Amino acid sequence: METKNFNADVRNGALACIDAMKIIEQIAGSGNSDWSIDDCFKNQNIAVNAALLAAGDVPKRLQGLISAMAEYIYMCNSAGTPNLELWKPEAAMTDDELRAYRLTYIESDAEIRAVS
Repeated sequence: METKNFNADVRNGALACIDAMKIIEQIAGSGNSDWSIDDCFKNQNIAVNAALLAAGDVPKRLQGLISAMAEYIYMCNSAGTPNLELWKPEAAMTDDELRAYRLTYIESDAEIRAVS
């Protein structure tokens, strides 16, 4: 079997990806029961930004791919594996969809905290 001889940029990108995944896992695993859903969204944004920073200057389409994968990794490590048949990553949402999506979770979180 022939192996590909990747260039230094590919290797460096792969190593940067590992570093970003470690950061995402740390962020996702650092949550506690006192956090609000807003805290979770902030941490998810930090996780996605860590991956985008690791990627460097890439085209917008690739930014979408990286953002969705980073969000998926964050969710798998914090809330459970999303159902890919139903899940829509935030990077794929319009601004209106994103506001409505987050508002639903923020309102639900407020109701749960009010009962607790």
